[in-house]
Amino acid sequence: VGTTYEITYSYDVTQDDIDGNTALLNDVTVTSTEDNASNADTDTDEKDNTSINVNYNPDVAVDKVATLVNGQGGKATVDSTIDYSVSVINQGDTTLTNVVVTDVQFKTATLTVTDPAHPTAILVAGTDYTVNTTDGTITFTSMAVGTTYEITYSYDVTQDDIDGNTALL
Repeated sequence: VGTTYEITYSYDVTQDDIDGNTALLNDVTVTSTEDNASNADTDTDEKDNTSINVNYNPDVAVDKVATLVNGQGGKATVDSTIDYSVSVINQGDTTLTNVVVTDVQFKTATLTVTDPAHPTAILVAGTDYTVNTTDGTITFTSMAVGTTYEITYSYDVTQDDIDGNTALL
């Protein structure tokens, strides 16, 4: 009579918990053999629960860099090449899925996709990402927290580009 037992334990939150974006629920139930359904005064069947919200903060960043190769005076000329690098970074705390990157140059360029953190890993088109040359998109199936994918490609400047006098971004 009057005895209290305290049970303490820890739970390590997983990436799946964060990605699920639902509160972490924990139920506890206590019963004893003295619980007697025929005696309404007996109360040895108890339940309680607790809930902790997760910090769900998806966040993606993109950085595009263009480098002019063999131009004149820092300007593009016919047959100049522009090397592009597009970095897509998952800087949130959530695994991102179906990350779509759109660039009109993806329609015609030969693309290389890498993960700079794992330079020996090979990202496979059709498995890790897909390219849609009609829409000019690359879709990454999944991006883990902290992952950076780098898309590189080159563009050869044409006479039409020079005649159009427009930026080649």
